[in-house]
Amino acid sequence: MILLNENVKKRIHFIFRCIVSIGILIFLYNKINLNIMWGAVTTSDGTILIFTLLVCLFERFVMVVKLHFILTLKGMRPHFWSLYKLVWSTTFVGKFAPTSLGVDLFRIYGISRATDNVVDSISTILVDRFLGVITILLMATTVFFVGGFVEQEKEVLVAMGFLVVLLLGLVVGLSKSLRMFVGRTIRRIRFLEKYVDRAGEVAHSFYAFRKYPSKLMILFVLSVIFQAGRVLIPFMVSRAIGLEIPVTYFFLFVPLVIVLAMLPFSIGGIGIREGSMAYFLVEAGSTMDQAVGISLLIFGITLIAGLPGGVIYLLEGFGEKGKMEKSVVPKMDKN
Repeated sequence: MILLNENVKKRIHFIFRCIVSIGILIFLYNKINLNIMWGAVTTSDGTILIFTLLVCLFERFVMVVKLHFILTLKGMRPHFWSLYKLVWSTTFVGKFAPTSLGVDLFRIYGISRATDNVVDSISTILVDRFLGVITILLMATTVFFVGGFVEQEKEVLVAMGFLVVLLLGLVVGLSKSLRMFVGRTIRRIRFLEKYVDRAGEVAHSFYAFRKYPSKLMILFVLSVIFQAGRVLIPFMVSRAIGLEIPVTYFFLFVPLVIVLAMLPFSIGGIGIREGSMAYFLVEAGSTMDQAVGISLLIFGITLIAGLPGGVIYLLEGFGEKGKMEKSVVPKMDKN
């Protein structure tokens, strides 16, 4: 009966996410003129779109370099091309996962098959995701204060305030004593206990890198490059459409869109991502037709960039078992 109840809860949650995704897409559809939107898409600058595709491919490459670096620090000897194929295939399949975090689960599965080490595989992806969240929040917060957006609309102020709180929480969490204090406090709430344990694993994994400041700085720089690529893609697509929105504005709102798409309220972030992006673009002077056209072009470009991953998945799945070997490099101390 308990198993049945869990299955029912999962189905209800899935149906809810479908309703949210479909509902937002229907709302956007009713707000646009298809002919005008399609006209904006078909008259966009092809040269800029091709360059955007190249940026998207470069973004994939940086992701592989990051994971390769983390795995090497954990004592693995990953084959770069095998890891590249894994990132490519998981990125493609992840676009159709029930949640935008599904790609992380696929990568954990692929790396654990290759390394025969589930713990290090989970830790690798969690460290990468954790550092990515810190980086993108830091970028957005910096632009908010130095980019002339302090006088923006109240919605943006509330959203940026939320990001500042998250960033401060992440920074404070780097203190082990504070992490332990917060963990003990929250653990008193019974149903949150399992989430405290998971959050603690993430924090401790990241905390281990503090003993290697030079390596942590390299990871941080790689993360900045990767997240900057994610911001530049919608910026360049908007320029291809003909909008003259400053790039600093994209560094402000794209992180918000990314964070919102991570929330488990829709299918793979579909609907929430398009709706939130349309909102911020319209706030900057775009029409709703142009905003939806930009979202459509971004989806098309990322889909094209990921097509080789679909072929790799059909031929090889998520890679071969035992492909990554253990090296003689000692593992990082997690204490």
